[in-house]
Amino acid sequence: MLLVVSELVTNGLRHGGGSWTLRLTAHPGLIEVAVSDLSPQAPRMRNPDLTGATGGFGWRMVNHLSRTTTVTHQPSGEKTVSAFLRRAHRATSPLPGSHQIPRRTGVLVSDRNTTV
Repeated sequence: MLLVVSELVTNGLRHGGGSWTLRLTAHPGLIEVAVSDLSPQAPRMRNPDLTGATGGFGWRMVNHLSRTTTVTHQPSGEKTVSAFLRRAHRATSPLPGSHQIPRRTGVLVSDRNTTV
């Protein structure tokens, strides 16, 4: 999940004008990693640059690690890129000393004036 979060946030920073929102949502069987940014341009598959000069690995990696991906365009011109990842199956009884984590949705918002 960390690789997908890192790639989507990096793309939001690089291509979305520096302002982005990260949302993590737990669904039954899936975790949704969603990043919204100001660019209307959807991610696209590229041929990876094996010299490392121009990238091209990220969107392919996100699609490989995800069950599915979506791009939603807003009337304002913004877009949200979502990756849905399989959740690990939870044991029927928690391990001793562990606790159940309630279902939550988290949001992190950043703009150029915020240091993260």
